[in-house]
Amino acid sequence: KINEENLDKINYLLNNFADGDYIQKCSPDGTETVMITSGDMQRAIWYFLEDEAFDSHFLGPWSTIGTNAVICAVEANGAGFMPGCGEYILFIANTKNNLLTSICYTLFYVNR
Repeated sequence: KINEENLDKINYLLNNFADGDYIQKCSPDGTETVMITSGDMQRAIWYFLEDEAFDSHFLGPWSTIGTNAVICAVEANGAGFMPGCGEYILFIANTKNNLLTSICYTLFYVNR
């Protein structure tokens, strides 16, 4: 089951982190940094979507330290985030009978 209550946090993640970024580790002193990968970000997205264990053998490089750093940063700053024009927005598409769920994101633009 998808946890839709965390979509704001996932949208924050999509708009504030990229493969190769350096962010603070999830540590008491908050002074050390770690380089995050797209695998770290994907694992964090699954964490926020599903709140359970997941199969990560299809991912590229990732680390527990990098994934936890992303999760900590998103938990600290992502609640209530709403993407604006020109930012990424996550959406979930279900089939009529909920047989297939697609999770997608795209750039959000408003034509005026």
